[in-house]
Amino acid sequence: MLRILATALVVSSAYRGPRGPAQRLRRRRAVEALEVAEAAAGETTEPWHVFWDLDNKRPKDLQVLDAAMALLPSFFPEHRLESVRLYASYATLRHADCRSLLQSLMGDGTQSFLEDFPKRFPQGALFPLQGARDPRGMLRETLLVAPARPQAADFWLVRDAAQLVAPRLQARAVGTVCIVSDDSDFRQVILDIHHSGWRCAVLCQPQSWTLRKRAERWFDWNHFIEAASLGSASEAELPPARWRIGRPKALPAVDLMAHQKAHKELRWSSDVNRQKYRHLRGDKGARGKT
Repeated sequence: MLRILATALVVSSAYRGPRGPAQRLRRRRAVEALEVAEAAAGETTEPWHVFWDLDNKRPKDLQVLDAAMALLPSFFPEHRLESVRLYASYATLRHADCRSLLQSLMGDGTQSFLEDFPKRFPQGALFPLQGARDPRGMLRETLLVAPARPQAADFWLVRDAAQLVAPRLQARAVGTVCIVSDDSDFRQVILDIHHSGWRCAVLCQPQSWTLRKRAERWFDWNHFIEAASLGSASEAELPPARWRIGRPKALPAVDLMAHQKAHKELRWSSDVNRQKYRHLRGDKGARGKT
């Protein structure tokens, strides 16, 4: 209702008449009222955030990524998409498919960036992004590039997700976290998200049952990326998507040993459970034959 009223004020202020200081003042106040109404509407809608594991799931180029970004709000149309966080390790950026994505972002500076990155950002870097479909920069989009160490990008994804859903003293709206990955190692962070009172969705392959059975919502990666590719192809005649990449911020030094240890323990327990399940199935089969 506030948004409708403010929009009406903006329209009514644009009547044809003397363009003096009084009219400019009315128009400015109408615009301010519209901004207040949009802020009030945003506070009443539930936020949701995307944590995208580019080491595991990545589009082939920037055009497909741009089309994929446009599809994300349709997952929860009644909620407010607040941020999209992309995570990749330095080693992943050197792969051919991710290199083309980086080339689309940085252009001629890609090669020098890749060569200078280990010395310039030994702990990794955070890049602010601005998508082609977000000219006002309303959506917080970031690309975190971790150093080429085992589980470095996963560590930052888990860390940032935990910080987002951590209980705060002040009142804060509880929302939804969507993880884009097939990596079963994220099953623990999904449980942590649930324990914090937030909801969790996953965008992954149909066979990623470990993640699917722990999340409240599941979205099919195959359908998603196919729709994004079709959307990108339909816009082939248009000018290429132009993203903006901001000045990188160096990441602080962190100790990855605890995360790597937890990762190994999680893998070990998973292997033990898998062996028990296979042994149990073998015993049942043997009894059935007798």
